Amino acid sequence: MQTFLVTGCSDADITWLESTLSEQGRIVPVGSKLEAIIGLIDQMQVGTVFVCVDRKGYDSAFSLIEGLSESRPNAVVVAIGDGTDSELVLGGMRAGAKDFLTVGQRGSEVQSLIRRLGRKQPVMNAAFSGQRARLVVLYGTDVVSDTTLIAGHVALELARTQSQVLLVDIAPGHGELEALLSLKCSFGLEDAMRAAQRLDSAVIESAFSRHESGLYVLPLLQDDRYPEAYTYADTILLLGVLRQHFACVIVNACGQPDGGFVRALVSTADQLLWYLYQSVPSSRRNLHCLQRWRSEGVALNNVGLLVDRYTARLAPEPSVLSEMFGIPLVATLAGQPHQRLNSLNQGVPLYKLAPKDELTRTLQQLAGDVLPRPAAEKRPGVLKRLFR
Repeated sequence: MQTFLVTGCSDADITWLESTLSEQGRIVPVGSKLEAIIGLIDQMQVGTVFVCVDRKGYDSAFSLIEGLSESRPNAVVVAIGDGTDSELVLGGMRAGAKDFLTVGQRGSEVQSLIRRLGRKQPVMNAAFSGQRARLVVLYGTDVVSDTTLIAGHVALELARTQSQVLLVDIAPGHGELEALLSLKCSFGLEDAMRAAQRLDSAVIESAFSRHESGLYVLPLLQDDRYPEAYTYADTILLLGVLRQHFACVIVNACGQPDGGFVRALVSTADQLLWYLYQSVPSSRRNLHCLQRWRSEGVALNNVGLLVDRYTARLAPEPSVLSEMFGIPLVATLAGQPHQRLNSLNQGVPLYKLAPKDELTRTLQQLAGDVLPRPAAEKRPGVLKRLFR
């Protein structure tokens, strides 16, 4: 499935495009800033951008088309507007548009045009030839504060053996992450969203909070908007930038409502850990969400089940839940509320409070499953060293 960006169009125009091109790809509405669109073209490997033009704002639309054509000549720019207005059509083509569509145009004609333009495109290459972080997302429908503890411990364990690890904690429940890590954060998700196009190593080092272990932290602050306000394109743009600067990004999005923000996270994740606790109501809520996403074609890459608050010999058993969800079981976590509460209240990780505890060991193993360590090189034997 291709990804098509569309900018400057009304809701009616976008609906028409979606219905027309539903079998060829997905439509992602974006803003009109040239830099943001270029970033999305690179990160999502977009081949076609639709730009709507009309009499009211045709100068800015033509400038955008010209800028896209010059900056990303491999991407096809298609103008959309009133095809009977010769001035708009000529202006769009002169600015660099490869073709001009009229809203309501016959669907078969539009589909044929997109196929024809696609055949002329060179293969799109990813913009990043260097580092690109592994993205691991923890998601479940329930608002549970323990997800911050779980994601935090996985990230801390990874930071112990890896450099450049980032934890993005945006689960509802302000202050949980700061309490767990004994940090005071002043730079949060909304700040990162606003500065996405300007984020570089200097900004990250100066603005992002950092734990003594070396773990970088990006939380949802008290005064932040809830993530549901951010679009699919906003989220993809930020993730693309973050993945250039880190080796591993762990995102805890449990409890966030379904929407463009959450779907951007799960569809681009290298691994999705589906969180639920051992109860029938929790299982039903999460299964309903999973089934809806599957029916709507949401990409779910390398998804595994994470069952929390596990009590042996009580239904529903994790193996039954795994079969019901149709995804493999990654781990089961013991409840141990006293240990969890002590860790949160004291701001001390379980690795220090209870290093030999069952929950601690399981969290360490989970971190190893999330980002396996490279196998140690075997040392050559005595005879091989002698005859090299």
